[in-house]
Amino acid sequence: MKLINLISTTFGIGVQDLLLKESFNEVEVCFRLPRPFCVIADDINLFYAQILDDCQFDFLYCGNSEITINSLHSITDVENFVSHISDKLASLDLNDPDDIEVVNSFSILVKIRKEIRERVLNIYDFIALCNYWNDLTWENRLFVLSKEELKRGIVFYLLEDDICSFKTEGFYFSHNREEKPHIVNCLEDIRENVYWGNLDVYKLTPLYFHITQRSNVENIFQETFDVLSAVFSLCSILDIVSLNAKDGKLVYKLCGYKNINGELNIDNSFSLLKNTENEYFKRSSIN
Repeated sequence: MKLINLISTTFGIGVQDLLLKESFNEVEVCFRLPRPFCVIADDINLFYAQILDDCQFDFLYCGNSEITINSLHSITDVENFVSHISDKLASLDLNDPDDIEVVNSFSILVKIRKEIRERVLNIYDFIALCNYWNDLTWENRLFVLSKEELKRGIVFYLLEDDICSFKTEGFYFSHNREEKPHIVNCLEDIRENVYWGNLDVYKLTPLYFHITQRSNVENIFQETFDVLSAVFSLCSILDIVSLNAKDGKLVYKLCGYKNINGELNIDNSFSLLKNTENEYFKRSSIN
C-alpha cells in the first residue's frame, strides 16, 4: 500500500500536489481542496479501512480547522463532513475574485497518529521517514531510539511493497510484523571493561545498530546506523569515554605507557566511521 496513492485516488488529486511528512509518532498529509470536489462518504470509509492507526481528517479554511472527523466517527458524521465541504463550495461564486481567493484557502489535512502495538510501529512512507530522520541531530536520534518502548527491540513495519527490508539485532525494518527482535542486554559487560562516563544516558549498545541484514538500496538509516555502531563500539573498546551527542562528539582516553587523549567529531568523521564500522564492531567488548 502506498499512502500517497491512496489519498490521491480517494480525493481525485495529483500525487505531486500532496505534502506528506512522517515521523515515528505521526503522518501528516496536506493538500488544497480539489475542484470539483467529488468525494463521497464511502470513499473516506474505504480509506479508513486501509489505515492501521487512528486517522483524522480536517477541513481547513485559512489554516484553521472548520470541521473534523476521525476513524471512530459514524457514517453519518462522515456524510456531514462531506456535505459541509460541498455546501461551502456551493455558496461561493467562482466568477468572483474574492470568492476564488477564499476557495484557494481551502485544504484538507490528513493526520495519522501512530502507536507501537505489540512491538510494531507502522511506516506508511519510508522516504518521508528518511527525510525526518535526516533532519534530526545526533542527540535527537539517540533520544528517540533510547525510549523504553523502542529499546526492547521493535519492528518498523514497512507498508510499501517496493521498499527493501533491513535489520539490526534491535530494529527490524521489515514487511513481516510477526518476527520480533531479540536484543541482548550487554551493558554490564561493557561496564566491566571500560569507564563510560555517561553510559546510563543512552542505554544502547552496538548491537542496536550493527546491520545484520542490509538493503541493497542505501538509505539514511543504514548510513547513520553504521556510524552509530562504530561510535558505540568505540565506547566499548576505549578505556575512558564520554559521548556528547549534543555536540556530536566522542571524548576518549587511552591508558598505557603513554596516555592518549582525543576527541572525535562524528559528522566530520562520518565516512571514516561508516567504512570502518565492521572492524570496530568485531573488536567491541560485546564479542
